[in-house]
Amino acid sequence: TEQHDALAEHLRLTAEEVGPDRAGVILRKTGIRYADLHPRRDEVRKAFIAARTTADVDGVLARWYDPTLDWPPVLRREGMDRVAAGAVLEE
Repeated sequence: TEQHDALAEHLRLTAEEVGPDRAGVILRKTGIRYADLHPRRDEVRKAFIAARTTADVDGVLARWYDPTLDWPPVLRREGMDRVAAGAVLEE
């Protein structure tokens, strides 16, 4: 839920700055990084990579960050260091 809210707010703010047509293209890069913190990392990364429009990014958020679903806990992966995780959270 927290990641959904953070990404949705980021998308909204990006749309305010660059317009709704470009916001999704810009946010997908951040979404790919956020995917490292998702319990279904590989599938979410692929979904963000495939996203080409703001509507596509909205679809990724609706599908993979649905706050009504009971997602499994995120397990820290080997090789994901504190700096990489911090970079995701600071953007």
